[in-house]
Amino acid sequence: VLTLILTFEDIMLTLEPVRRGFPEIGVGNVIGSVLFSVTGNIGVIMFLSEVNIDDSVLTFHLPFMVIVTALAAYFFHQGKIKRWHGVLLGALYIAYWVIALVVFSGVPIGE
Repeated sequence: VLTLILTFEDIMLTLEPVRRGFPEIGVGNVIGSVLFSVTGNIGVIMFLSEVNIDDSVLTFHLPFMVIVTALAAYFFHQGKIKRWHGVLLGALYIAYWVIALVVFSGVPIGE
């Protein structure tokens, strides 16, 4: 439930600038969120606790994250983000959740 609330908040923080005609701010929010998640959030977790990484993180979740992030970076690098880029990235996000729920019975949660 918390993940859904935070995801909704992040979507709203990204969509509002786009709705007001400033899509560059939305893109900046995405880049900032990814950087903070990788450095800030993971840094705090590692500082406060040791974490055992499940095999599924290394074989599926992390590679998926790296590939999709690289794909989004490639789209950004082209200088213009098109609607089909959004459709593809959205479909990949849905595919990630479906695979995570069906194959791995959910997203990785520490023991």
